[in-house]
Amino acid sequence: MNCPVDHGDGADTQVTVGAERVANGGVVTMEDRGTGMDRVALAEANALLGEDLESDRTDARHLGLFVVSRLCHRHGLRVSLRRSAYGGVCAVVLIPESLLPELPRHRAKTP
Repeated sequence: MNCPVDHGDGADTQVTVGAERVANGGVVTMEDRGTGMDRVALAEANALLGEDLESDRTDARHLGLFVVSRLCHRHGLRVSLRRSAYGGVCAVVLIPESLLPELPRHRAKTP
């Protein structure tokens, strides 16, 4: 799924969202074509996402990362950010199998 995102500066950024089932659960990816983040900012953001943050340790600049971190730890999700091939950022969310619905198995038709 693609959708334009208005950042308020008049520039639309294309965002691609994908989801698929994998061996141990599911993966959701969100990839934008914006200006991206440098390596240091990505490393800092990923470090914050990996922690079970407390609100008194988070300033307003990291409020979004705080919310995502808390939700991930509460529900057993893992999220990481990486550079997008398009110049922006790609967020990858791993969802454990236990949180996904049971899907019916497809049976091969016999002639």
